[in-house]
Amino acid sequence: MTFCFSARSRRHNAGGATTEFAMTILAMLMIIFGVLQTGIMCWRWQALESAATDAARCSGLAAPSCPDTTSTATYAATVAQARGLSGVTASNVQVKIGSAAQTACGSTTASVVSVVVSYTNPLILWWGSSVTLSASACYPLI
Repeated sequence: MTFCFSARSRRHNAGGATTEFAMTILAMLMIIFGVLQTGIMCWRWQALESAATDAARCSGLAAPSCPDTTSTATYAATVAQARGLSGVTASNVQVKIGSAAQTACGSTTASVVSVVVSYTNPLILWWGSSVTLSASACYPLI
């Protein structure tokens, strides 16, 4: 078996790597940006979860910065903004105390506080699209 690599056979293969690269680069970029977007969404969801937990704990312990539901919502928004989520305001936060929070927390007693924080997360790959992330936390009233 003899292989003959002549100039003619090399001419027919010219540009093959460029064509393969052009065919696969879009898929590779979609995978890379998809992984990046997933990581950003996980980080933002964790920041929301932390803000909800901190606000529920603040309200449950009757801390001076969280005497009522409005102050607790403002506190949760401030914590979320401190963790890098500038789009979270007090209007994105729902606070329920007592019997209103009982079903949200799955509690048998009415001495509980529930905090739900939501955030609209813009997507990198699909311009104009977004996903709403939501995190909730419950804490017993002391």
